[in-house]
Amino acid sequence: MSKPVKGVAVLGSTGSVGTQALDVLAGLSERFQVVALAAAQNLSLLRQQAARFHPKLLWCEPRDGEMSPERFARETATHLTPMPEIAAAPEVDLLLIATSGIAGLPAALAALEAGKVVV
Repeated sequence: MSKPVKGVAVLGSTGSVGTQALDVLAGLSERFQVVALAAAQNLSLLRQQAARFHPKLLWCEPRDGEMSPERFARETATHLTPMPEIAAAPEVDLLLIATSGIAGLPAALAALEAGKVVV
């Protein structure tokens, strides 16, 4: 009997840890589905990741003059979901935090309160 596919959210998906995690998850698609991505930088890579994995939930918080989140949402025809809401979403079984500093702390707390696995 096969195990159900687990929904994974990757916060910090465009950084080195996040991109490596997505490479691993792509090879384990029979066990895991990327259901959410979040990034603060490199929106062009986030756009590519969204096209590759087709996550239901996305978040971006661009820095240093990159396009606004609103423009990103328009250009990708996506509704942006804040990271704590992503973390507690019913489709998320596992939250992978690859953000820098404490950026992922509110999401981690939300996920733990919702009974999710946090790594």
